[in-house]
Amino acid sequence: MKNNSATQKHYRSCNLCEAVCGIVVEHQEGKIISIKGDKDDPFSKGHICPKAVALQDVYNSPDRLKQPLQKTKSGWEQISWKDAYQITADKIKEIQAQHGKDSIAFYQGNPSVHNYGTMLFSGNLRKALKTKNNYSATSLDQLPHQYVAQIMFGHPLMIPVPDIDRTDYFLIIGGNPLASNGSMMTAPGVAGRIKAIQKRGGKVVVVDPRKTETAKKADQHIFIKPVADVYLLLALINQVFVQKGIDLKSAKNYCVNLDEIERICKDYSTEKVSEFTGVDSSIITTLASEFMNANTAVCYGRMGVSVQEYGTICQWLINVLNIITGNLDSPGGHMFPNPAVQVRRGKNRTMKPRWYSRVSKKPEFMSELPTTVLAEEITTEGKGKIRGLIVSAGNPVVSSPNGPKLAKALEQLDFMASIDIYKNETSQYADLILPPLTGLEVDHYDLAFYNLSVQNVAKYSPALYEPAPNTQFNWQIFKELSNRIRPPKSIKAKLMNWWQTPTRLLNLGLKTGPHKLSLKQLKKNPHGIDLGPLTPMLPTNLFTKDKKVNLAPEILLEGMELVHSNFKKPSSARLKLISRRHVRSNNSWMGNIERLKGGSNKCTLQINPKDAEGMADGQLVQVRSVTGSIKVTLEITVDMMPSVVSILHGSQPNNNELTDLSVMDPITGNAIFSGVEVYLKI
Repeated sequence: MKNNSATQKHYRSCNLCEAVCGIVVEHQEGKIISIKGDKDDPFSKGHICPKAVALQDVYNSPDRLKQPLQKTKSGWEQISWKDAYQITADKIKEIQAQHGKDSIAFYQGNPSVHNYGTMLFSGNLRKALKTKNNYSATSLDQLPHQYVAQIMFGHPLMIPVPDIDRTDYFLIIGGNPLASNGSMMTAPGVAGRIKAIQKRGGKVVVVDPRKTETAKKADQHIFIKPVADVYLLLALINQVFVQKGIDLKSAKNYCVNLDEIERICKDYSTEKVSEFTGVDSSIITTLASEFMNANTAVCYGRMGVSVQEYGTICQWLINVLNIITGNLDSPGGHMFPNPAVQVRRGKNRTMKPRWYSRVSKKPEFMSELPTTVLAEEITTEGKGKIRGLIVSAGNPVVSSPNGPKLAKALEQLDFMASIDIYKNETSQYADLILPPLTGLEVDHYDLAFYNLSVQNVAKYSPALYEPAPNTQFNWQIFKELSNRIRPPKSIKAKLMNWWQTPTRLLNLGLKTGPHKLSLKQLKKNPHGIDLGPLTPMLPTNLFTKDKKVNLAPEILLEGMELVHSNFKKPSSARLKLISRRHVRSNNSWMGNIERLKGGSNKCTLQINPKDAEGMADGQLVQVRSVTGSIKVTLEITVDMMPSVVSILHGSQPNNNELTDLSVMDPITGNAIFSGVEVYLKI
């Protein structure tokens, strides 16, 4: 950014969460005057949340690293990029030469998908490492979504999203889009979109053990016991059959195995599931009737249903409910975005795992193993033991279950490198920290979240600031490490390696994409380009071999056996813990921004008055589970369902310390953060 005495405006998209809000950055002489919502952005239309204003704080943060650091006996010391690259590459090659390729692991955190340079070039490093020990935040978050998308629609990125702008009935189970700004549903300004549903005579219903921020804006909130969502979904689907509401519409031409769905749901009457869910049978019956009789309807489930024992089953049943009521691939229902850069590429992929984790024998998916097994793969002796680790843009010591156990595991590594802008709970165990440029210094195009957008749009944001001398972009770090570990050999490979940059690849993707755009066009439209509402995509765009949607995949039917067996086992726990999110936070990676820490204490233990007998609001209590304990301030509120408590996710004190690494979704290995049995001690 060039100094200029006149006030200038810079238009871009905020890349700190999934909403992709358009912002206007006013700046003068190199300093930011204000960050506001861009009213001319065709997607966000002026909406922003507090995180967008904090973009300047990330850039100016005194804690932010800009040069590589090496851990020495006397502490952290700054070294050159050349030395940092060479040391990292040499240590990786040394460990792999002695212990095999799988002795090195690679972990990518949540911010990776908010940087298109990282998305395009981190794969180079993974290919260079040739290790089976790849991990990411995917299995701490949305793996059930992607697994079900693969098994039903043929591709892990073929994830349907609610057509929220045209629906008449929006059923939200275990989601709080007002706090998350969407989440697996890119929809800036969710509050306004919900209000629009209500203004056009529609209805919004939230099912959650907590009366969330979204529930307070909805027409109806229904309390449900944690981890009971699967039984509610089975009862709703059963009611669709009972009330003869089955209507697949055009989907009947490409959906198979409907009879299997009727079979697995027939025993789940509203009366039977009422005790397990805490939802009155009449409410379930009415809910099913309203959903199937609405002109358009869509069911959406997020963290509350994803990060639990039945996460994969729940996401499957949500898809089924939308399909059998005629709301798949239909305006106002469950639809597929058509992004300008087509990220859904390749042929149909087999669901048979290509390898398993060494210790617990958990399956890989999309070339990754569940993060829940990372610690044991480091600490368990034997062939294939992880001895070196590269962590990119992640803080798994905070964000994964039982972080203290993972932290102890990291101490045993022979070598660790962290690609991060901060020293944090994870990078403190690294031997080297390689800090990339970030935020306002980086150009932006949202490869990931336009694939989950409730409206087809495209927007390119140039960088506001010129990179400071002797700094590196994420993609440059990945490219350099890849070249040093496994250099390109052929002339063609060398030329391709030289030619590839994020902007060149982006321009190629735009030109070959469904809308035939170019980077030049996007630069001429700084507010973004509206590509129109979501349109029907099936069955043409299915990735399944037979162009069919299997409503009842065998592996999910097998997973129902656990659901059936546990239906006879009422819970014995007095209190169950669920996590929650605040609009000022984004999991574990913005906790050091002072601007976002303002206001009252957000990290409290929310509890219903009936469960707080003998306790006082604001009192410090100890929360215990089988894996550990933390102390947290009590917040007594009727917003919590009796026998359920809630702590903010990814904050301090960290509720993940109460979760168990050894307990995971039995199908995918996704982490479990919801429904943890806890006990309180004054």
